[in-house]
Amino acid sequence: MKRLQQILWLGIIATILPSSAFAAADIAGTMRGFEDRPGYVQPIATLFGTLQNSGWVSSARVGKSFGWTFSLGVPVAYIGTADHAYDYTYNTGCAELRAAGRMCDPSFDSHTIAGASTIWGPDMAPVSYQRYVADASSPTGVVQVTQGNIPDGNSDVREVTTLPFLTPRIAFSANNFRGVLAGMFIPKVNVLSGFSQWGLGVQYDYTRFLPPAVAAKDFNLGVAGNFSKWHIGYAPQKEVSGQLNLDGLVTQVSLVGGYRFGVAEVFTELGYETSSFKSSGNMVEINTNDPITPKVDVDGRNGFRMSLNVAMHLGTWQPVVGQTFGAQWGTTANILQFGKEGQQ
Repeated sequence: MKRLQQILWLGIIATILPSSAFAAADIAGTMRGFEDRPGYVQPIATLFGTLQNSGWVSSARVGKSFGWTFSLGVPVAYIGTADHAYDYTYNTGCAELRAAGRMCDPSFDSHTIAGASTIWGPDMAPVSYQRYVADASSPTGVVQVTQGNIPDGNSDVREVTTLPFLTPRIAFSANNFRGVLAGMFIPKVNVLSGFSQWGLGVQYDYTRFLPPAVAAKDFNLGVAGNFSKWHIGYAPQKEVSGQLNLDGLVTQVSLVGGYRFGVAEVFTELGYETSSFKSSGNMVEINTNDPITPKVDVDGRNGFRMSLNVAMHLGTWQPVVGQTFGAQWGTTANILQFGKEGQQ
């Protein structure tokens, strides 16, 4: 069962929350990152964007007659140094004290610590953060206290830099339009208390609207878009009890262009992607009985994205491999892809 659990976490949520990793690492500190530190867990949002925005387009050409495709795609994302640090800005409590009639300089309302570690970041020298609290014995009625240290990255998670995923998809096409449905649902397995993913994609080939001299060539041009929603439930078994829920949304719009060389095709996508998630749930540290209340709202490092792909049209076998360049680098390997092309 432990081996099955590791495989599920590796393939389904890219080893972000494997119990095998957190068994040795500071699971309580990591779970607190989902309370009020969006920068700490931002790489997870970016990661899901890289993984779930890959592999939606299997060819730049979409025929007029009926066609279909089924694939078990395996996108891979790579965690780089851009996901190791963030600038942590926190509320010092000054604004609340002024509202209560205390003296506190407005310039101290928030403070930023540059270069704090994300969940994938390194161990750093302890960096404490300060808050202001009311104290009647102070001349100003306010004192500064140390609230704790900024958490380091998770020592086991940071060792995982190449992250695979699994995305089943089925698509149907006609009249130069292609619709794609993706989905995967897994019930509770040990610490994984539930996983679901579903998404829709569309693609339109508008080559026929181009000048005849261009449209007659083996060149195709179109547009594509997709969105995915996902949910993860995680129930820790050591140090922390309760459940963490993550609910995310991923989107992408892009231009698609490709050229055929017999059975081979080279096509590219250029567009913009977004990725975000929200955390919820209730957890308690077992040793201290301190509550952990996940409530963070996180946006990934959204931005422009490009992919370069090679597709082979070998009858019903239509594999596609490609490389993506965006917020993170990624690889698409739709080797298990089968279907029938619609005719032009």
